[in-house]
Amino acid sequence: MSDNSHQSRSFLVSTVGGITLLLLAVSVFSVAVKARSVSSGAEVTVELVESLRVVSLSRSELSAASRLDAASPDDVEPIEAAVANALDAIDAANTALEDNERPDLLADFEAYRRSAEAQATLLLEPGHNENAALVVEAATGSAFDALAGNLRQAQTEALVQLGDDNEFMNTIGTVATFVVAFV
Repeated sequence: MSDNSHQSRSFLVSTVGGITLLLLAVSVFSVAVKARSVSSGAEVTVELVESLRVVSLSRSELSAASRLDAASPDDVEPIEAAVANALDAIDAANTALEDNERPDLLADFEAYRRSAEAQATLLLEPGHNENAALVVEAATGSAFDALAGNLRQAQTEALVQLGDDNEFMNTIGTVATFVVAFV
């Protein structure tokens, strides 16, 4: 075998090996970047699920307080307990949403919080007007519906992004596996 042929062959093997290593390095880097994206996306999804859970709990407790008030307005202890639970759940929702970077969710939450707090205040007011209570409860329901709808939409978007990132990582992993196996 001539030196020229041997050098050409060595160059070809080195070039193919270098390209293979480069492809593997790019694959590992790409998967690492997407893994961070999946991790943060999963965290966002959990926060959104928790936010919807505690907001729903607060709405349920306020509804229970309204029903208790309508059934027996003089029995204030269970009404106060339901209102306290609702306000605690609103505080928990605020904690879950405070790191969220979506202004639409924060604006909807603030609208819900204002309405829910107005309803809570009215329910705890002795001898409050029944019609006023119904109006405030309807406003709280509308604010809740808007917030819950946006939270569900945000959850869906986060889950779609997680799925896309996962699919991308699987594709890169499959390509890397074939590169290693066949080169």
